Amino acid sequence: MRISVSEARPIVRMASVPVLMAALLAASLYAIARLTLYRYHISLFVFWSVRLALLGSSFLLASAALYFAVIRNSPQTGFFRKTLVVLYSLYLCFVVLETALMFIPRSQTVLYSLAGETWLEYYWKPINQYGYRDRPVDLNELQSKTAIIALGDSFTAGHGIESIRDRYSDLLQAKLPPRYRVLNLGKNGSDTEDEYQRLLEFPVRPRILILQYFGNDISEVIPDNQQKNLEFHPYENLPHRMALLFAGFYILNYIYWEIPEPDLAVHTTTLLMAYGEPQTLERHYKDLYRFVDFSRANQCPLVVVIFPFLEDLETSKRFTVPIEHFFAGAGTPVLDVANLVAGVPVKQRVINSNDHHASKLVHRLVAGALYKTLVERGWVAARR
Repeated sequence: MRISVSEARPIVRMASVPVLMAALLAASLYAIARLTLYRYHISLFVFWSVRLALLGSSFLLASAALYFAVIRNSPQTGFFRKTLVVLYSLYLCFVVLETALMFIPRSQTVLYSLAGETWLEYYWKPINQYGYRDRPVDLNELQSKTAIIALGDSFTAGHGIESIRDRYSDLLQAKLPPRYRVLNLGKNGSDTEDEYQRLLEFPVRPRILILQYFGNDISEVIPDNQQKNLEFHPYENLPHRMALLFAGFYILNYIYWEIPEPDLAVHTTTLLMAYGEPQTLERHYKDLYRFVDFSRANQCPLVVVIFPFLEDLETSKRFTVPIEHFFAGAGTPVLDVANLVAGVPVKQRVINSNDHHASKLVHRLVAGALYKTLVERGWVAARR
């Protein structure tokens, strides 16, 4: 059957409206994904406001497309109408979940995920005048107190711990008499070289130094030809357009980070191999010995706390054993956290399945062991 031009025009008009709506919907979704990638350049409030406005606009466009394609276009077949209604319902669920996940924090081992960044916005506080996640430092007050510095990386900073009160440094502070002040110098991603430099730059000289160690502290002395194995490139295992979707939408991003990243396995393997290379390990020992020298030059006792891979204590021995032997040979007391948590189930040792930093329970165990060591050696007075 042939259709005249006059008969075809209404059909084209009816079809053009939902097609235009669908195109605008696709454009708004693209804008949402691109906005997410630029979230670092705007405040969180502005980011959330604009993103919610775009999600709301996309929902209105989807509703308008459904209206013009189904409700006003009555000649459509039942199958076609049902398909559009199902697609619209799925999109409605997507908008609701996408909106909800914007505000749900979830800590990750590496904070590249959108939920991990939300966690940082919620909980990474307070930040003092020196950039550390700790209370403000009153230099005048410290003149009448005994300063204890806890120096380390994300384990000391309290990665995954919502309140600083639950970190081992703050729990130790609570056990000590008021004349002691525990200062937290934890920094995410820090290694031995960076930690030593930060110790020198900090305006307070400790009376007692707690050095926290983890397996990635050897990173800086790993040969240049292996440094690329320590790099982490999320989303590069996806095609470009898919990478935009998984990086730009909270639902897809959550799914992506539930799957173990191959880069992390390569990173861990490279670190463990470094502890088996004598030349690399010797260079690392020289960096570590600077803390021993600092302790002796400043007459401040040094205690080392070694955190293992909490999800794999046995593999951790490849770095915990040589580091413990090194410090023991220098006459420095060492707390191997693996010994403290050996009887604790893995789920209770870590923050969650995607964040293998120390749980609140582990921080409590470390604080208790530190307090016992300091008191037994007569370096601090017991609280009465």
